[in-house]
Amino acid sequence: MKKYLLLLAFIGMLASAEVKTDWKARWISTERCQSASNTWLAYRKTVSIDEVPTALTAHIATDSKYWLWINGRMVVSEGGLKRGPSPYDTYYDSVEIAPYLVPGENTIAVLVWHFGKNGFSHVNSGLAALLFEAIAPGIEIVSDKSWNCTVYDAYQNTEAPLPNFRLAESNIRFDARLAQEGWNTPGFTNTFPGAEVVSVVGKAPLGKLVKRPIPLLKDYGLKEYPAVRHSAGGDTLFCRLPYNCRFTPYLKVEAPAGHTIRMQTDNYQGGQRKQCTCRIHHPRWHAGVRKLRLDERA
Repeated sequence: MKKYLLLLAFIGMLASAEVKTDWKARWISTERCQSASNTWLAYRKTVSIDEVPTALTAHIATDSKYWLWINGRMVVSEGGLKRGPSPYDTYYDSVEIAPYLVPGENTIAVLVWHFGKNGFSHVNSGLAALLFEAIAPGIEIVSDKSWNCTVYDAYQNTEAPLPNFRLAESNIRFDARLAQEGWNTPGFTNTFPGAEVVSVVGKAPLGKLVKRPIPLLKDYGLKEYPAVRHSAGGDTLFCRLPYNCRFTPYLKVEAPAGHTIRMQTDNYQGGQRKQCTCRIHHPRWHAGVRKLRLDERA
């Protein structure tokens, strides 16, 4: 009986979900992308707007996470949900972007993180791609071949230890020697390859688009750690967290190229490793109970 009740509840939840079907946008990626696990893609689009509307909603979807900037200002930090309205469909976000637009040229930049593997709460579509649509009278911004896209090679895999098999997420190494400085700002001078249309809405593998049922994550800005201590050797920092929180670390680093900073929280024995001489605001959030540990290795 419980199984039947659970099935009925699931069917009812799908029936009440907001499904958008009138998409003009297309799923886009780049020719270099093989949709491997832990793939990161950078997208850019320049649009000209004569008059900024009072409201303009962007509908955005991807497998699996994305970060959105408009004119160099962050609009969304870690958007997207793990796939799950059904094993075959995908969630989309609705984001108000009018406050970030200006008359004339506007630069839209999106960083996409494709998990590329299944987890206990995520079904991999097997396709790393972006869907973006913002339409108003006199304005039509849709993902198509007019966008630019590249595989962001600075994001890489790490060696073991690796995350628990229940998780679709991978460890992340960021090699700052391969960073595309300013790629998400209007003044970026390098060029990305043209995007490729890889699928249409409503078809496999990404299926129907269902509006996310919960709000986007809230960014509370930078906060000081309650306490920071050094190891006896001076090569490790232990940063105490204020509570059992989800957070993204921010640090400024001055070190020779090729050195590695390893970061991990106290409730996970893996880590996100970075090679850099740079300022880091790592986009992925971490889960920590008491502390964040950072140590440097040559």
